Amino acid sequence: MQRNQKRLVTIRIGEQQHRVEQVLSVARVFLAAAALLAVHLVSLGGVRYATRLLLLTYFVYSVIVMLWLRASGRGQHPAVPLVLHSIDILAPAIIVPFSAGLGSSFMMFLVFALVAAGYRWGLRETLITTGIAILVASAAAVLSYHTKHPGFVVRAGVEANRLVSRIAYLLALGFLLGKLAENEKRMQAESMSIASLLAKVRPDQGLRRTLQVLRGGLAQIFSADAVLLAVE
Repeated sequence: MQRNQKRLVTIRIGEQQHRVEQVLSVARVFLAAAALLAVHLVSLGGVRYATRLLLLTYFVYSVIVMLWLRASGRGQHPAVPLVLHSIDILAPAIIVPFSAGLGSSFMMFLVFALVAAGYRWGLRETLITTGIAILVASAAAVLSYHTKHPGFVVRAGVEANRLVSRIAYLLALGFLLGKLAENEKRMQAESMSIASLLAKVRPDQGLRRTLQVLRGGLAQIFSADAVLLAVE
């Protein structure tokens, strides 16, 4: 009985993770398409051919992932979210240096990585992603500055102020998304625990056995040493 219940919980978690990846895959396609559209319709100060090629590659990758998730059903490997998330972080690390640096709209790729971390997991993973995003933003700022102003430090203060504001923005956003995700995951876990507890209650058990089941389940849900039930 317990083995079947654990299997049912595992299946539900897998289904939920698959739905999360499907939603993120659609958002990823829209993000890549919007970046491509911005390159073609908005003047970005001389967009390089490498930038267009990288964005097109990312768009094709996004479409392939979306179609693959739709075709694979619910039997995806547990490592799939981590692999996709790594690519979500690696993409801006490659694209941003070829774009307009910190002022580029491609910084939205870093924001997408933060949102994806919160949507997939919780606070810790989102903060780790935030730290990596800050490293990417810092590296992009340094590379962009030295590319535009080789050997000069005239605009160093301006670029430093811009970088600090971006870091503060990423920190605030990452913490907010992480806390929201943590609260959402906790509420989902409590709902699943309550649903699992109610599934154990059967009318033929009798009042005494039903109260024992409820007491044990409530103690497990709230990590309590003892449970006091008031029955009228």
